[in-house]
Amino acid sequence: MRTRKPYDQSMNVFDVARSGLDAATRKLDTSASNIANAGSQGYQSKRVAQETAPVSGTETRAQSPDGGVDLATELVNQSIAAVTYKANAKTVQTAEDVAGALFDIKA
Repeated sequence: MRTRKPYDQSMNVFDVARSGLDAATRKLDTSASNIANAGSQGYQSKRVAQETAPVSGTETRAQSPDGGVDLATELVNQSIAAVTYKANAKTVQTAEDVAGALFDIKA
């Protein structure tokens, strides 16, 4: 088994984009759950905190701040999650295009 040296732990564009896709999906799922439970007595909205992760891009964790569900905030959160998802999907597509072009040059 090969051990990774510190300089060998560079970020892989696919790992970073995948973690961004996962984060956007989790944010959208959380917002959808908040909206679905908005009328439930005693329900407290949940949030997804996103932080930079070494090597892999980003990590998320759930939070439960005090307060109920604000539908306007949830709609904004869903819009942001959708744009984030599209941007990360485009990153994957571009990386695949670049890799394909490099293989074509090499051939």
